[in-house]
Amino acid sequence: MIDLDIRPIRSDDVAEVARLDGENLSAWAIDHFSRAVSSPHGWHLLARAAPDGTLLAFICGQILDDEAEIHKVAVRKTCRRQQIGRRLIRHALAYLHGLGARTCFLELRATNLAALNLYRSSGFQRCGLRKKYYTSPLEDAIIMQGAIGEEQQAAGATPTA
Repeated sequence: MIDLDIRPIRSDDVAEVARLDGENLSAWAIDHFSRAVSSPHGWHLLARAAPDGTLLAFICGQILDDEAEIHKVAVRKTCRRQQIGRRLIRHALAYLHGLGARTCFLELRATNLAALNLYRSSGFQRCGLRKKYYTSPLEDAIIMQGAIGEEQQAAGATPTA
């Protein structure tokens, strides 16, 4: 298993994070990441391989009061199916719990079965659908909700490594 160094994204990481995001459908522009990192409600984490520092993945979103959102998760294509995304989500949920979040929402393309399985195995459940939400290609978005901290444990949804 790859050793990970997980930490908040800093402004000097933005260009590298944007390049990694470019491997995905629906990639954000670099200025979008810059604004997100400077947002007072934003939270952003990256995972680097230890000890060489190669950027492997990132996760970002926002938090307001006790409710968090995951806006984006990306894992380097060559590193997928190695539990990096699952470990990063688990770390993010603990991080969000420390910030006072009790529940977390996210949305994903209805056809993204790998992500759907990842989120389900991390304790998220489907709670809604947005028809024709995504473009290029046009498709629905599944909305998911997950409990954080004690609420997560009470729901029996503790993520596994």
